[in-house]
Amino acid sequence: RADRTNDAKGEAMIDAAKPPQDGKYPQLLADLATHVAKFLAERLGIPQTDAEAAGFNTAEHVRELWGGQMLYI
Repeated sequence: RADRTNDAKGEAMIDAAKPPQDGKYPQLLADLATHVAKFLAERLGIPQTDAEAAGFNTAEHVRELWGGQMLYI
């Protein structure tokens, strides 16, 4: 599991670049992290490592906001 730290506002951040590869991470969130990272790297020119970290942090933010809810997409 990724370690959590606090950002300047005191909000939790994840210290990891990619979702865990143990098969326990929700597939939807893993895909979201991958697509966000790809978009940031390819379209905005952000370095791959930074893009992967941002993608994973985005997926974790979505999980914190909507985790446990039944969603229809």
